[in-house]
Amino acid sequence: MWVYNNSESMQHHGIMGMRWGVRKGVKKEGTNSNNKKNVQKKVEDPKAAANAKQKQIQKMSSTRSAMNAAREITNQGRTINKEVAKAKAQQKASEDIKNMSDSELQAIVNRKALEQRYIDVVSPEMVSKGHVNVDRVLNVVGGSLAIGTSATALALSIQQLRG
Repeated sequence: MWVYNNSESMQHHGIMGMRWGVRKGVKKEGTNSNNKKNVQKKVEDPKAAANAKQKQIQKMSSTRSAMNAAREITNQGRTINKEVAKAKAQQKASEDIKNMSDSELQAIVNRKALEQRYIDVVSPEMVSKGHVNVDRVLNVVGGSLAIGTSATALALSIQQLRG
């Protein structure tokens, strides 16, 4: 209810429990649920329902095929973008190599050779240490798993004996 006094303010007093934008007793069809006379029962022809269902299925299948086509086009676009990026990177590298002096090129080649030798020397030690650590962890976990499994089996067998 709106109340307007001759004063400078305007006041509104809503209904308790009423939500903004929600009307009492209105269904989605727009009929009042309290007024039973306005409610209409929907009677459908089975053939019409089947035709509608068939049309809906056709729309869904065409939508799926369109989505699949769009997905494939997107994947092709990504592939093309990756290939273009690789080509640009190779072209830039070749331009960089063309602009390098012999000493700069020799320094890069020496650096790569040193990195490869370092990997060859250090890797077996690191791998063997890794194997030892993994074996330790697996032994501990395997032992605790075996203990837990046997305890569970004992508990289940005792429970079955009790009835």
